[in-house]
Amino acid sequence: MNTSTGNLSTELKVTQKEMEATKRALESTRIELSDTNSIVNDLSEKLNARTIAIADIGKMPTSCEDLNRMGHEISGIFLVKGSKKMEAVYCNFDSQSGNDKQKWIGYADVKSAPVHFYVQRNSTFETNGTPIPFDLAWVNEGNAMNLTSGVFTAPRTGTYFFFFTGVATFPVSAGRAQLGLYLNGGEIGKSVIEKANVLLRQWSVLSLQSTLSLKSGDQVWVQIDITSWSYMYDSSDHLTHFTGFMLDEEIVESL
Repeated sequence: MNTSTGNLSTELKVTQKEMEATKRALESTRIELSDTNSIVNDLSEKLNARTIAIADIGKMPTSCEDLNRMGHEISGIFLVKGSKKMEAVYCNFDSQSGNDKQKWIGYADVKSAPVHFYVQRNSTFETNGTPIPFDLAWVNEGNAMNLTSGVFTAPRTGTYFFFFTGVATFPVSAGRAQLGLYLNGGEIGKSVIEKANVLLRQWSVLSLQSTLSLKSGDQVWVQIDITSWSYMYDSSDHLTHFTGFMLDEEIVESL
């Protein structure tokens, strides 16, 4: 009986110590939770202090000032509407000086839609004074290149690059071949080959390339200006190539 009572007393003491330890742990947890709540409240106050109500300024932002008026209060890098293209700027909303509030970074490569093509011929062409048509399009993103007419029509205002290459053949010992690159009916570049006292059936490469600033609706093509005892040879080997793509878009025009 005495032994049983002694064991019970020991167990009670152990339980009491465990309860005291648990109480201390709960108190520590309560303090930590209180500290966490204080930190969260402090962060919320700071965020609210740096954020104002979102406002509609009635236009796309063109500066950090516009972004600030719209409700942006946290400094960072933003895209704004430039005179022709989208521009990247750093806005320092903490600055009290207007000169330090905005730093221009550069132009943003933003296009409303991709435009690029690569076309080929598979047969000989020898008609002067008309755009060279094409038979095969490996890619024609934006459908700006018309295979049948051979004319590229710029769908958007911007800067474009074009490259053409083909093979002229001379069935006799002398001849001349001349290609022209045209913009809206005006020749802006040409490539010429003239042969004399050469082997019959000699082949020579003609090529043209150009970077052009185009308006929406402008038309570009390549045509044969002169063929004297020569013609543009082609076959299933596809020796005639015409490719072009938009480098930059003046996207502000379409906004």
